[in-house]
Amino acid sequence: MRYLPHTRTRITLAFVGLLSVAALAGISRRLEARHTQDTLVSGRDCATGAVLRTFPALNSFMPGGVLIDTTTASAPSLRTAGHGTWSHTGGRTYRAYSLAFLFNAAGAYAGTQSIEQSIEIGDDPNEFYSTATSRLVDAATGAVTVRCATAVARRMQ
Repeated sequence: MRYLPHTRTRITLAFVGLLSVAALAGISRRLEARHTQDTLVSGRDCATGAVLRTFPALNSFMPGGVLIDTTTASAPSLRTAGHGTWSHTGGRTYRAYSLAFLFNAAGAYAGTQSIEQSIEIGDDPNEFYSTATSRLVDAATGAVTVRCATAVARRMQ
């Protein structure tokens, strides 16, 4: 088969483009598409760091910096899944932000919960550790309650 010079150039440029995309994707590969099944969140006293309670959660980090989180800290009827973003901040560290809607026991909208996480991939690239600050905003009064947490997670296999 005979290739014209401009066709060969296009094929070469396409190949270089694919390699570039693969290299950029590799930078975020540690966190991207990481669905953590065994995430244990420890709610902590913000002042002392004392553990108040521990509960499982699930974070889905998807391509393009999309994050979805769910938790067992409250009933599904009281909190929606959180939707948000994640980004690489350097080395093995990441930041994540998510927002969920809160409801009262009668099913009425009660406010929001935002969670900001600082995440570090461990020596095992299938694990991460995070510290988080959660802000609950009451829809009726605007009052803000701040909560702190740490988490340990392992990639879902």
